[in-house]
Amino acid sequence: MCRCELCMSKEKEDTSDQHRDRINTILEELKTIEGDFKQIANLSAELFQLVKTERLTANLGEYYEALAITYLRLGHIRGARSYGKRSLKFWLTYDGNDQDRVEQVRRFTKSVDDLHDVLERRKAAEKIRAWNV
Repeated sequence: MCRCELCMSKEKEDTSDQHRDRINTILEELKTIEGDFKQIANLSAELFQLVKTERLTANLGEYYEALAITYLRLGHIRGARSYGKRSLKFWLTYDGNDQDRVEQVRRFTKSVDDLHDVLERRKAAEKIRAWNV
């Protein structure tokens, strides 16, 4: 059990437990949310506020990764790239010893970047075809 001031009092411990439960609920909600980007923004803001309150910055890589996967699942490539890169940067900076996780996030980020490039080339080709019509 943690012995910090926050965790030492029963009331604070209960509040902390509620915050951690809410973080887990948010992560579960992100797995099933359907295309409501405003709701995702609200959930992520709440998540990061709870992370700050609970001093859980050591878990940011995991949380960034969850958001990246959510955005990718919903076809929002820009959001997936942004959070994927944040996750990778976190893992490289703060937990470089977990080489399996670093490599997993690196592959995810590269796949999203590749998908982005394909979509951008497709858009460019469509513009060129439109000009030739």
